[in-house]
Amino acid sequence: MAFLGGPEAAARVAADPFWSVVRRRHPDVDLVLLPPVAAPDEADAGATPIEAGVEEATAACLARVAGLWQRLVGDVAPDEQRAGWTTGPRPGLERHEATWTLLAVDPVAATGTIDGAARTLGEEGWRVLAPPDGMPRVLAGRPAGNGREELDLVLVPSTGRFFLTVRSALHRLEAGR
Repeated sequence: MAFLGGPEAAARVAADPFWSVVRRRHPDVDLVLLPPVAAPDEADAGATPIEAGVEEATAACLARVAGLWQRLVGDVAPDEQRAGWTTGPRPGLERHEATWTLLAVDPVAATGTIDGAARTLGEEGWRVLAPPDGMPRVLAGRPAGNGREELDLVLVPSTGRFFLTVRSALHRLEAGR
C-alpha cells in the first residue's frame, strides 16, 4: 500500500470535485483515502472452484459438516438435518449449505458450547465473530482454496433451538444434476 502526501497528493485532492470542497470547508481535517475492498462475491469470483460430480461433492460437504459438528457440538446426534446446493456468484458455480439442529436444548449448556466453539475455531485459523449481545452465536469464516467457507452456530433462547449452518466454498458441479 502506498501512502501519498505532500504537494502531489494536495494537488490531486484540489483537482477532485468532491474532496476539494470537503478540504476547503474543513481545512482542519486530514483526509485519508483507502482503496476499495472487494465485495465477498468478487473475492469468490476469482477462486478456483472444485470440479466434481454431484454425489461426490455432496458427500464431501456432508462429511465436512459432520466433522465440524463433532468438534464443535460433540457426540450428540442432531434432531433435524437439512442440506442443499445454492447458486454462487457466477453461473455454473454453486455452494453447499447444510443446517443441523438440536431442539429443546439447555441454554446454559448451549452457551458454553458456543463459547468453546469460538475458541476452537479461532485456534484453527477461522475469522471468528461472537457478538456479546443478542442471541448467543458464533459466526466464522475463512478462505478456502476454492473461495470461502462460512459457518454459524446459534442458540435461539426462546425456543431452545440450537443449530449449525455450514456454507461451503465454490463448486462447479458436473452436468446431470
